[in-house]
Amino acid sequence: SYQDKARVYIWERTLKIIGDEPVLGVGVGNFEKVFTSDKYKPTAGRENTSSQPHPHNMFLYSLVETGIVGTCGLLAVYIYQICFCYKRRYKLTQNIYTNMFLFTMMAIFIHGMVDTFYTRKMFFQLYLVIWGYACLSVLENTKAELKSTK
Repeated sequence: SYQDKARVYIWERTLKIIGDEPVLGVGVGNFEKVFTSDKYKPTAGRENTSSQPHPHNMFLYSLVETGIVGTCGLLAVYIYQICFCYKRRYKLTQNIYTNMFLFTMMAIFIHGMVDTFYTRKMFFQLYLVIWGYACLSVLENTKAELKSTK
């Protein structure tokens, strides 16, 4: 469809920007300004893609704004969170929140291939609440296990 082609074109232009600033990116909050600059002006027939608040891909968005350095940091946080919940999903007596967080992360990564969830405050807040509940359930279950071993 036309929208899919437009999105691919936006990704291609974003990759050009990443190629010019791979290590540190263009700076947080600067994607739209750089994307609309004369240097990355859209080709004829693609003017409708000239102004975009984000590249419709969470990984490209992280790379373009924070570069490899920032994206590695973000991925480290995600990997830590996933490993934290994955290791504890069967050890806990009530692991609904750790499993819920794992499914949330899976949904975020799948959806993140075509959009950017953390630009929407409501979705980011929901992500943080679910992460908080996962950590709280681990803490509560760990306390209960310690009491039962005494």
